[in-house]
Amino acid sequence: MKRILSFLIIAVIGVLTYNYYYGSEEDKARSREVTEKAKDLGVTVVNLLKAEKENFKNGKYEKAFDKVGGLFKEIGKKAEELGGNFPDRVKELENKMKELKSESERQKSAPSANPEASPKEVGNKMEKILQELEVLTKDMKKKE
Repeated sequence: MKRILSFLIIAVIGVLTYNYYYGSEEDKARSREVTEKAKDLGVTVVNLLKAEKENFKNGKYEKAFDKVGGLFKEIGKKAEELGGNFPDRVKELENKMKELKSESERQKSAPSANPEASPKEVGNKMEKILQELEVLTKDMKKKE
């Protein structure tokens, strides 16, 4: 699938390039339009990434960490009631979240020191932890 997609992208670029230089006036106009829109998209994506990086520096993820921390407290209480391995699983996820928060804080203070803690990477890691937390809560519901 990846090869097909790569081939299609190369083919589209090839057709655009050919039409841009050797096509009819209509083809050239269409190629210019597509090229301009692609440039605009690139600029938009770069601006989005810059804004996300700025939000990250300004503490965008701090609110998320706080909300998830409250969620861990609630789930932790329920895990204690149910017993078994649930308290240990909650504690493990809490530790992962604390490590991620520390990574995030280190990244804000020295952005080039820890490239693994980029805003995108922090978001991906947080999403993974939340997915694990969701699996845990489903397992806890089964036990109830």
